[in-house]
Amino acid sequence: MRKILAHWIEETLACFAVDRRVVDVRLGLKAVGVKLDDGTCGVAYRFTKDASCDDISRLGHESLAGRKASELLTWLRTENSLQRSVGLAVANALISPDLLKASANVKIVNGDVLSAIEIPTSERIAMIGYFEPMVDKIRKRCALEIYEFNTSMAPELRESSAAPEGLKRCDIALITSTTIVNGTIDRLLEAATDCREVVMLGPSTPLVPEAFAGTPVTLLSGVVVVDNEILRVVSEGGGMRRFKPYVRKVNIRLN
Repeated sequence: MRKILAHWIEETLACFAVDRRVVDVRLGLKAVGVKLDDGTCGVAYRFTKDASCDDISRLGHESLAGRKASELLTWLRTENSLQRSVGLAVANALISPDLLKASANVKIVNGDVLSAIEIPTSERIAMIGYFEPMVDKIRKRCALEIYEFNTSMAPELRESSAAPEGLKRCDIALITSTTIVNGTIDRLLEAATDCREVVMLGPSTPLVPEAFAGTPVTLLSGVVVVDNEILRVVSEGGGMRRFKPYVRKVNIRLN
């Protein structure tokens, strides 16, 4: 039986974390930002429910800055979603542009995810997580069902609990990588086994092709931080819309 995805991400990146230390951690309202001692940064989504004193206290009383990257990377496997956000941000910081360029057989295509996939009018798309800027563009091409934890965000959103059944009916799955943080990703990938295209989407996406071997994922669509000023945006409570000047959108085809 395949290990859960979080374990694969950690194991794949463990060798790159050995000599790295965390020098800055930002716990924003919508995201977590991490900077390593080599100057690279990574971000990951933070659920607002994790803003309680109890959740923050679980991070410990010692400063996160100065700790080994390998230590915080293991937080991907914890039961606390705020710790998982920190662990995923560390993972994304370890995936530097230089590392991606050095990876064998990795073809990076810059730009929006819709430029990286084909969407025939006859197919159905299931979107896990509400990516508002993409919705109208997709609906002009084909049928779209959107599954979201917070259904009050927009009309016609379906309960996220129904997502596994929806994935079984679709041809293309667009899955937010925040599902790694909330621990639902493995069940969703299992449900998406028969989809023609399965995309991991959003700034939380770990661009580590090796970690997704044995899954139905066909495309990783995430970001590479190009300006560490993004940490200020995280501290000010900003999310993806304010990240745009500080990141480059990239797509990596897996198969």
